[in-house]
Amino acid sequence: MGEGKNGTMELGHLTQKMSDDPRETKIETSKRQETSENMEEGVERAVNLIETEITRREKEELPPLLICIGGASGSGKTEFARRLKERLGERITQISMDDYYKGGLFSSDGSISERTHMVLEGLKRAGKITNEQIEQAHQSILDRSLFASFDDKNSFDIPGFVRDLDALLQGEIVPMPNYTKDGSYRTTTIRPTQLKSGQKAVLIEGIFTLDDAIVKGREGCLSIFVDNSIPSSFTRRLIRDSVETRDSRAWMFKYILEIVIPKYFADIDPTKANADLVVQNNYEPKTESTKAFGTELQNTYEISAAERVEIEKKLLAMGAEKQELITQTDICLLPTPESYKRATSEAKSGDIKLVDFWHLQQERRHQTGEVSHFAFYRSPRAQRRDGMRIDSTMKIETEDKYVKPDEIPGLIAKMTSPQYGFEQFKPVTKTRQTFTFTKSPNRGLTVSFDEVVGLEGKIFIQIAVSKDLSKAEQYEGDLKKKDIDNPATAERINQKRDRRKEIILRRNESRLTQITTKLGFNQRLSLNQTYFEMLNVEELQARELKVT
Repeated sequence: MGEGKNGTMELGHLTQKMSDDPRETKIETSKRQETSENMEEGVERAVNLIETEITRREKEELPPLLICIGGASGSGKTEFARRLKERLGERITQISMDDYYKGGLFSSDGSISERTHMVLEGLKRAGKITNEQIEQAHQSILDRSLFASFDDKNSFDIPGFVRDLDALLQGEIVPMPNYTKDGSYRTTTIRPTQLKSGQKAVLIEGIFTLDDAIVKGREGCLSIFVDNSIPSSFTRRLIRDSVETRDSRAWMFKYILEIVIPKYFADIDPTKANADLVVQNNYEPKTESTKAFGTELQNTYEISAAERVEIEKKLLAMGAEKQELITQTDICLLPTPESYKRATSEAKSGDIKLVDFWHLQQERRHQTGEVSHFAFYRSPRAQRRDGMRIDSTMKIETEDKYVKPDEIPGLIAKMTSPQYGFEQFKPVTKTRQTFTFTKSPNRGLTVSFDEVVGLEGKIFIQIAVSKDLSKAEQYEGDLKKKDIDNPATAERINQKRDRRKEIILRRNESRLTQITTKLGFNQRLSLNQTYFEMLNVEELQARELKVT
């Protein structure tokens, strides 16, 4: 901190304007907005600035500093706030704007869901809502004053939040709400809150905390926006909500595309202009993709027609069951080169094959004519152990009572629009004949014979085993809801999950190696390229040039 011109004090790129009364200070942003390239650097910058300012306020007996942390859903705001609190300790108090959430009881299409009906009746029995209010909710779903989406700014009591925040900064005891989740219900209790003796900073965190109503013209305020690409937020939000909520993955997939992202552009992205510091918190596939539910291990080889006949005989002799012939078409999506630079800090290496990867699949059964739709997330960190490909995966059956088949093209169109940050590549269409094992010791293993459009004259065999840990993850999600603020409990849960995943992974590695050997293949000779990479060689090379 140094002395600036005209009696100003410089705090990084922030300027403290000093009036005749030292208590009337205002932190104003200069025209230059600072940016940190990653969370670690951002936390360090913020801590240095905050510690300097807290020390000054303690020495000069000035009002507390307000620290506002905003950004998109899934950007890492909560983690950033946690790290600040960890570094600054009891010198600051933290409150969450989430506590001023009114309730989210509407489906993404604006209709009142079945779950909402149940919740309304529960609130009625508890005496928290009247028959008249229930009738109003049913008659006018556009009135979101009582119930609104968590991603809608109108779902938060912002005036009440500002009122309580001002009172807290003035040293008053404030009866603040405490928002908690309990299944489908949203419950709120009241907790008296007051700054402790000597505390000279209040930290607030939430998607709307940098809104004009909160920070514009406010004295003694440091605003931080945690930023990342839309593909990063999309993937993080899906993985997180799959763990922490009971909603179907299909509903979440649709909700994020149709509600969360548009709301971000409308109400959250504009608040970045109010930030003193913008922190890039980029999705890191190598570490974050392990939070996805599933793990798939596979070996792939090119074979001849004669070899296929012999292998099919072996499979039937081993007890495998021949499944119905299907045709699968995958629409392959990667973040655009521009988003890719923001999506992973390793983009400079030009290793474009390591970017997070989505494919939207249509599957048609030849015998019945039945058509199904799926969305897959596949980890860009495709590890290889002795030639074996290992992916973290998340499968979403995109059709259920919330998402209908005729809605799928619209969702694809949204996902591939320039604003959303995904790029569409050549589709992968293949005819697949699968053999499955339903009994030990090979239960869960599949062997598929693929003929791929665009790779005519070639036959591929894919030997795979996958495991979806959704039930285990849901159990852990329930535990987190009950004790989500206890770091020790959260760490114990994460360690237990990681141990379970590693045990299952090692077991499946051994099983896949054994059956690969039995079928006469050398695991180390498994193909390195996926069908997607084989079909998009030129496109991926051009993309690499754009990235580098």
